[in-house]
Amino acid sequence: MKSFTEAKWWSIACVIGFVLVLYCGWRMSGAIDGGQWGWGAGKEPDLTGDQQNVNAGYSAVRDRESSLLNAASEAVNFVPTENNGLTGPPADVYGQDLGTKSDEEDWCSLSELSEQSQADVSAELDEWRRGLGYDAIGTQNRPNSMNYQDYNLSTLRSLAGQGDFYAIYQLLERPEVTQEEKKSLAHEALVYGATTTIAQYAAAPNPELSRLIKAGKPEAAKQLLIEELAWGEYAAIRGDYTVFGTTVRSYQNRLKLFGDAVRLSNEDLKTISAMAHENVESINAERTARGLGELSLSPPKSAKKMFERKVGSILSGGYDLNYGRQFLQANSCVERHLEFFTRLKKSGETGG
Repeated sequence: MKSFTEAKWWSIACVIGFVLVLYCGWRMSGAIDGGQWGWGAGKEPDLTGDQQNVNAGYSAVRDRESSLLNAASEAVNFVPTENNGLTGPPADVYGQDLGTKSDEEDWCSLSELSEQSQADVSAELDEWRRGLGYDAIGTQNRPNSMNYQDYNLSTLRSLAGQGDFYAIYQLLERPEVTQEEKKSLAHEALVYGATTTIAQYAAAPNPELSRLIKAGKPEAAKQLLIEELAWGEYAAIRGDYTVFGTTVRSYQNRLKLFGDAVRLSNEDLKTISAMAHENVESINAERTARGLGELSLSPPKSAKKMFERKVGSILSGGYDLNYGRQFLQANSCVERHLEFFTRLKKSGETGG
């Protein structure tokens, strides 16, 4: 089983608490416009209900010495309306009559499915996302039937040891829990299948990157970034389009901030892919040791379709495909999503 080096662990410690920032962006209901990432019209209408409000950049930073958290996040909000969400965008955008297909047929947009198939697909997607930890995000800060916020530390730790994501997220927000324990909790969530705690491992803080670059140590800065991007690729391997999309956007922002100092070579890309697969192997080894079985690397059809949609939205931003390009390949569905998001962007630019 692959072990984490000290270099990795200190970068992990820099971002403990990121889940709270993720949730804050998730709750902001579109308060932060998406235009800075090129969506033009503001909010990308993702199709997974209120779970799909995400922080679109790994921009939370925690100084290693002072543990001072500074947050700057972009929220991509989705509010179901007549022409988005489960009913999808208008038919004249995708060129497809609404509500005529079953899930067994070929489809790109949920808008193409019958009402029953939309419900079935959404239920399947929700169940899969729960397995990645999304359902547990935010239970620390909202009333819920399980009242985890009222549990004492002993009870929460007992539940967390059994892979209870609600307990893990609750502990990650408790101020009396040490940073070292939070690192362990984040890893525990990964072992039980979550991808939503990847930020605990991945986010290389911008101040540290900047410090290393200014100190004439661009290779050290790039190494931090490579470790982050490897976890983003790990998410892509798992089929998590939300985390992968966030990682791609974050890297684009790093390119704008730091330029060629963080531009990846072909060898860097190979290193990232190798590390991503090592992460899968490491987690699987620990799961096997606990009798949990290996991670599923075959997401359901609904998740694959959402990944295609995410690829279309990413490509519509005109991003530099220096990172993640093996997951950003076009097919007929991606092309249709690309056309939709391109039109959406142009509509926002023209005020239409």
